[in-house]
Amino acid sequence: MGLGLEYHKYWTFSDIAADRETSEEFRVTLQGMLYQKLERVSIQHRYRYEFRNLTNETLQRTRYRLQVTVPVNKKSMVKGTVFVNTFVEFLIDTQPNLSLSQNRFYLAGGYQFNKNLNLQVGYMIILREASTHRRLQFFITHKLYLY
Repeated sequence: MGLGLEYHKYWTFSDIAADRETSEEFRVTLQGMLYQKLERVSIQHRYRYEFRNLTNETLQRTRYRLQVTVPVNKKSMVKGTVFVNTFVEFLIDTQPNLSLSQNRFYLAGGYQFNKNLNLQVGYMIILREASTHRRLQFFITHKLYLY
């Protein structure tokens, strides 16, 4: 179980500065994660509840993510491992109304630098009611052990 605090600032892209719009969001999240191991394959189930304060409104949503990571050149995620990571995530608004707001699909390749640090380059598709967004993403993940 975990508690998280997040701050996000979003902006629209435009060549004309006056046409750019920004919005801000502050989130408090409650999260639980379950892990499974099947041979070389690592499976992660993440359950998250978010209390979201946006520029003009307060919202809540729940999220479920199923993630699969497979090492390619080694048997486990150790230093020097090249890996493939994929996930599907469902985001469901709970306040003000109950509704499916997004589905996210992600596929990435990565490199494990050491036990705590990896780099991923991936492609995400975000499906919303009226639109589809595509993103090329770069992640540097560093695990901090505070115990």
